[in-house]
Amino acid sequence: MVKIELFVSPTCPHCPVAKKIVEDVLSKLNSDKIELEIVNSTTKEGIARAKAYHFLEVPTLVVDGDVMSAGFEDWKVAKMIDMKLNPKRSFWQKLFGGA
Repeated sequence: MVKIELFVSPTCPHCPVAKKIVEDVLSKLNSDKIELEIVNSTTKEGIARAKAYHFLEVPTLVVDGDVMSAGFEDWKVAKMIDMKLNPKRSFWQKLFGGA
């Protein structure tokens, strides 16, 4: 199971775009091995979780503990998730080589 956390804020102008990108990528991957959680970073719990990952900005994507906080593009999100879903031989490794 791949745990995806998307940290957003209700006042962030970039968060809706990031959320749409993540949701679009997940719909294309269509995997039952992915769990998405949208985390409101303005709540006490959201702030504590963001601090635990050592970031303060939103939107921020966390995929099984790996943090992406800038440059939300569909291919970057897909690559990050694919490498977690297929750690031994991901799509990206097939394209560009590697073990």
